[in-house]
Amino acid sequence: MDVQGTYKQRWQDLTQPGDFMYTGRMNVPEGTACGLLFRCPCGCGSKGSLQLDTEFADRSEPTWTWNGNRERPTLTPSIHRVRGCGWHGYLTDGVFRPC
Repeated sequence: MDVQGTYKQRWQDLTQPGDFMYTGRMNVPEGTACGLLFRCPCGCGSKGSLQLDTEFADRSEPTWTWNGNRERPTLTPSIHRVRGCGWHGYLTDGVFRPC
């Protein structure tokens, strides 16, 4: 089932499946999105995090290409939760879609 993601500004507000927020890094300009933290869209209640492919990315870890849209993000490649529930799908135009 598709889940509409909802942009939040604080991790405490990630309460519903598909809620997401952006994270930064130390020594990076304030407001720069370096990662995406999200509540799993399957409804299991767990949170996941992804590193965005930016100039600040740690190249020793996987990265996701981001379209730059904070309200309706698109990430590639697919998201595969290898721990926990194992959800696998895409975040496209702000909507989590299972494979």
